[in-house]
Amino acid sequence: MAKPVLIFVPGAFARAFMYHDFVEQLKPYGYEVEVVDLPSTIDRSPEPPATVQDDAAAIQAIASKYIEQGKDVHLHTHSYGGIPGTESIKDISKKSREAQGLKGGVTRIVYTTALALPVGVALRAGMGDTFPDFLTVHGDYMTTDPVANSKLTFAGLPEKEALEWANKMSVHTVASYDSPLSYAGYNDVDVSYIVCDEDVIIPLASQEGMIELLKTVTGRPVDVQHVKAGHAPHLAERALMLDAIRKTAVV
Repeated sequence: MAKPVLIFVPGAFARAFMYHDFVEQLKPYGYEVEVVDLPSTIDRSPEPPATVQDDAAAIQAIASKYIEQGKDVHLHTHSYGGIPGTESIKDISKKSREAQGLKGGVTRIVYTTALALPVGVALRAGMGDTFPDFLTVHGDYMTTDPVANSKLTFAGLPEKEALEWANKMSVHTVASYDSPLSYAGYNDVDVSYIVCDEDVIIPLASQEGMIELLKTVTGRPVDVQHVKAGHAPHLAERALMLDAIRKTAVV
């Protein structure tokens, strides 16, 4: 049986290049891989700032390259990426395409310490309409405080390396945090959740709450993997993440 294509959806403020070294390590196992560069992480001024729906369109565009070849796709979403990843499944799930007599499609979404929201809820509303202290809003865009963020997003890495990664973070649009989820893509595909037990950005209890939400909304079990890692397991615990990802691919 052919292996699924693995499409990776980054978290907020993270450009695609921050995942490239990690996903390359999946190729020797026979996987085709690609990372989406989310429009919400790019200052497009004077064009309007990107929304969740713009990010979802970017994910669809990349996934469709493989789907149109009749291939099955797994979406691997990280942190904020869970929201546009969920949104993007509309019309490109294997279930939807088979109903049209077409081959290929998204068959699974994997949430790695990622946000799984109910339809109609936006990220900022889910945070109580506030922003964390390490974020600064500059009009339509936000930036992170590298020193503070190095101890949060990149906890688990050596201090110097964590700061280097924190300094590579991009901008992120306020609009994407205010865009409600409009499509429950998790209803159309199988679902996995890779829990990062030591995450301080999305704590364990929050991740477990989203797993329960997914079970309740879909009425189906969720494949759950645990990784002893913080919020950036693809950097701090690569071997553990590779193992977890390979397990989700054969459930």
